Amino acid sequence: MKYLFAYATIISIWTTSKIFWRTKSTCINPSENFWDDISVFALLHHTSLLEPIFFAGFPLKFLLSEIKRVEIPGADITLERPLFGFFYRAIFPRIKAITRKRDASWTDFKSGIRHDTLVVIAPEGRMMRTDGLDKNGKPMTVRAGIADILLSRDNGSLLLAYSKGLHHVFAPGDIFPKLFKKIEISFEKIDIKQLKEELECDKEGFHKRLVQYLEDKRQRYCYE
Repeated sequence: MKYLFAYATIISIWTTSKIFWRTKSTCINPSENFWDDISVFALLHHTSLLEPIFFAGFPLKFLLSEIKRVEIPGADITLERPLFGFFYRAIFPRIKAITRKRDASWTDFKSGIRHDTLVVIAPEGRMMRTDGLDKNGKPMTVRAGIADILLSRDNGSLLLAYSKGLHHVFAPGDIFPKLFKKIEISFEKIDIKQLKEELECDKEGFHKRLVQYLEDKRQRYCYE
């Protein structure tokens, strides 16, 4: 039953986004099987709680076919909100609350990931405010948690999504979204095994090199 509700919610969001916003979606390395064999999905440039409107940039078939595989760590402070907590739990039935720290909540999330799941993550770990910083006034950076996920994966692909941001639609603190704005997102598919070979080093080194790799990607595709 919960997945039927998720399907209905996803279709509603996808349709609403198509109606009320102009979505530009680009695949950086398009191929016939671009949307196949995705093991990890990561959104770079996290700027808004309304980011599910980017669903309009995905094939609806992909969204509906993959939702049962999705495991997603969600910030506990977001999931505790009455409106957005309900919203995200409706979309992702298997979302799990974490504290944004490398504590027991993160360990529990990692240990509960099945080998056949699609892990969805925002690697920055927090949301950018309109001043370009996080809510504590610190610069936005990629955190190393995504490296833990990739190290546990031997096959499949990493799908990187590069958001151009949603402050012009629904910034943190806004009450109502602004309609009929242009939103942009692009996608890049990367073979996980090849990526790990490219960044080959010990575990600690992999975390550092992956963070730099993703920050370079974010700078190139999200801000330019």
